[in-house]
Amino acid sequence: MNNLLFLKNKKKEVKKEVKKEVKNESKTIDNKNNETKNIESIKLENTEYDNINYDNITFYKDIDIKKFNHEKKTDILCVTTFNKKLYDDYAHKFIESYSFPFDLIVYSEDDLSFLKNKVNYNITVINSKDNIPEMNNFINRNISKNEIYLNRFVKRYKGDAIRFCYKVFAVTHAGLVFNNYKYLIWLDADMIITKPLTKNIIEDKFINPYDMMSYLGRLNKHSECGILFFNMNHKYTNQYFKEMLNIYVTDNLFNLEEYHDSYVWDYVRIKYEKIYNVKNYSISKIINHSNILEKTDLIEFIYHNKGNLKYD
Repeated sequence: MNNLLFLKNKKKEVKKEVKKEVKNESKTIDNKNNETKNIESIKLENTEYDNINYDNITFYKDIDIKKFNHEKKTDILCVTTFNKKLYDDYAHKFIESYSFPFDLIVYSEDDLSFLKNKVNYNITVINSKDNIPEMNNFINRNISKNEIYLNRFVKRYKGDAIRFCYKVFAVTHAGLVFNNYKYLIWLDADMIITKPLTKNIIEDKFINPYDMMSYLGRLNKHSECGILFFNMNHKYTNQYFKEMLNIYVTDNLFNLEEYHDSYVWDYVRIKYEKIYNVKNYSISKIINHSNILEKTDLIEFIYHNKGNLKYD
């Protein structure tokens, strides 16, 4: 089934699901741990921001990027991650539909080198297990405790530290190692690309030249982080990536109110806004909607198969 037909068949189903989720989100947030109602009001735990030691993050230091066989052809880099099972379940739709004129890096715990022979665009496949020891160490330290983390929350995804760590390690690895791009764009692998997105459109609609990043903000809830835009020329972007990593490498993640990546992206972003007066851009204008991407101009280019829709 081609992508356009797929989208048409799902339209009514998506509307029903979104309407149901929006209704649920209008109720008081259920929680066991006084979870934050307004993400913008999160409490910043550490005030000594400039004294954080990043020496325990090593993968990007003195690295020879030639080993990745990555060829830079554009000044925009797109990044995603999935393993072989997720590729078979749904990420193959992302790979088949990808039509952005930008370089793409896929991170995976499995050997997905076969992808290079399946597409005619510039793709690099990086084995995250072999190249991000900090990720392996975080998972090995915490995987036996992940069920405990899940049970701390009524909405269990908020405690799923392992499932949602792969994105953080992929984005930060790409941002710190392949740092000669103008923009880095994170894309969830359950997305389908419906129309090419150009650099001019990105700069006109989705990122401001003096902002560090763009995101999909939501009212009274963490951001939707299925897509993130990073301005690689901003003076704080590199430090932002290191700060994200530091939270995982030190296990300070478990001192936060929620353990999934969306909360952590927000936590560090808001920290930089408050401490360094960094400007960032919410593409969604901070409204309340489950599949927030549908309420932005991004819907012209990307369809996000959130939740169980990704498996259809």
